[in-house]
Parts: sequence; C-alpha cells; structure tokens
Amino acid sequence: TAFADFARSSPLPVAAAANAVDITAIDIPRERPAPPPPPPPPPPPAHPSRQWVQVATGQDTAAFRYDWRRIKRSAEGLLDDAKAFTTRWGETNRLLTGPFANAREAQEFVSELGKAGIDSFRFTSDAGQEVKPL
Repeated sequence: TAFADFARSSPLPVAAAANAVDITAIDIPRERPAPPPPPPPPPPPAHPSRQWVQVATGQDTAAFRYDWRRIKRSAEGLLDDAKAFTTRWGETNRLLTGPFANAREAQEFVSELGKAGIDSFRFTSDAGQEVKPL
C-alpha cells in the first residue's frame, strides 16, 4: 500500500489566546417542546342545582299565571317582589318561586308563607334540571 510508510503524527498543542472563550465549557440550551396547555375548566352547568319554594302543581302551565296572581294576592306581601318559575315533575309541573341562596333561607320562606295560610314546601332542583320563568 502506497501510504503504509506514513506514520500518524500527534496533534500539535494549541496555545490559548488571551481573553479567549472556551467553547467546550458553554452549556448550549436545547430546544424542548412547550408543555401542552392545561385543559380549560369545564363550563358551569346551564342549569345548576338551586333551592326553590314550591307553591302549586298542575298540568297546564298557562293556568299557572292565574294561580300565581291568586297566590300572590293572598301572600300578605311576601311574594310582591318574587318571580314565578316552572319545572317538570313527572307527568305534571311545579310552580316555584326563588331561587334562594340556601336551603335554610328557602325553609324560612316556607314558614313565612305558612303563617300567611299558603301551603308550600322547599324544593331542590337537580343540576341540569331546566327551570323556566313563568
């Protein structure tokens, strides 16, 4: 072989220049993929669970307008600022007022209506249960 006589020489020493930067000591930042964004929080339910007071039941929700006026007149002012709502209850419908901040407030209102001679009871709607304004 033509080059068998050549010997491998040792590398020449490299003299460091004054104020030179040793590039072997530099830690190179590596690109990393960005972490995936956190999933968005679930939207609040369209119809959250709430506290109501039920004042009547019936099949015909159109008749609830008359019932609401009648009950409101006999409530001695307790329902003057209240609004009426309806929701399904099996094969019939509920006539409700509220919503109330908690079960205690709803129960206190039931007691006040009872003193005025109006039968009612507290009702908690399930999350997702649609309650419509009358």
